[in-house]
Amino acid sequence: MKKLLTLLILLFLSGCAANRPSLEAYTDSPLMPYFRELFPEHQLFAVLEGDYTNIGMDCLVVVFRYEPNYNRKVTVIYNQGEITVTEPIPAPYEDVTMRWHSINRDGDYDLVLSGRRGIHMGLGVLRFTDGVWHDLFGGLEDCC
Repeated sequence: MKKLLTLLILLFLSGCAANRPSLEAYTDSPLMPYFRELFPEHQLFAVLEGDYTNIGMDCLVVVFRYEPNYNRKVTVIYNQGEITVTEPIPAPYEDVTMRWHSINRDGDYDLVLSGRRGIHMGLGVLRFTDGVWHDLFGGLEDCC
């Protein structure tokens, strides 16, 4: 079972990486300056922009090198003229990929985040509620 899960994660990672825009494409995002104001020198690892609520609340999800051995993820949210930046939370260390997916097909999108730390792989489905990302299935513990 573990080999099957590893194979599925690798297939997922390879498919997402091929379709992901380069990080430079996000430097012109109107939300990037709000991230850079708080984390000016931190290296970007993955960025995803979009409307996760499907009602006009734009956000920019950024995975970045926080410390030499750890990555963190923050989200910059634009909602009706107000900007909010979430608290940094642990994120995968290597081979980070992100995409939006409507798990319940209810119009709202969940964040599918995957990556690894050494030989430990993780795949999380995160839902944003009450200003916090929640890992619905607990799949990211070993890679963050």
